[in-house]
Amino acid sequence: MKVKRLWHLSWILFSLILQNACCSRTPQQQPTLPSNVRGWGEFSIDGTHFLGELVLRKGEETSSGNIVVKVTDVDPPDPCAEPDSFYGSPRVTLQFHLVSDPQRKCEITARKSSKIIECDFPIEASIINVISINSEEKWAYFDLRK
Repeated sequence: MKVKRLWHLSWILFSLILQNACCSRTPQQQPTLPSNVRGWGEFSIDGTHFLGELVLRKGEETSSGNIVVKVTDVDPPDPCAEPDSFYGSPRVTLQFHLVSDPQRKCEITARKSSKIIECDFPIEASIINVISINSEEKWAYFDLRK
């Protein structure tokens, strides 16, 4: 009976060690803060219409005069998730609301990629393109597109 119990405890310990080893991924290199960011202002590149290019830290918000964008959270990648998957990538959570209606909010979480902004009220931006996320310094660099 003691041998069986010892075997069982050894198996549990081995499983825990193996699980932690699989989750210990080397830390991802963090991007540097961009030096030239356009801010709010419409511009076009190759037929794509931009409303602005922004960098915001967690808790910061900015307004175009029509919409307000706030970074509510910046999450690091989960070391146990598949690399480059949604949870295996750094993520930023942004909140949108109209200047004229601050009570009605829309929140999205995105990783480094383009994503459609789906709110239950019309805002002038329809796509967010997250360019980079620094999960240690808690900022995101992104542009908003029509």
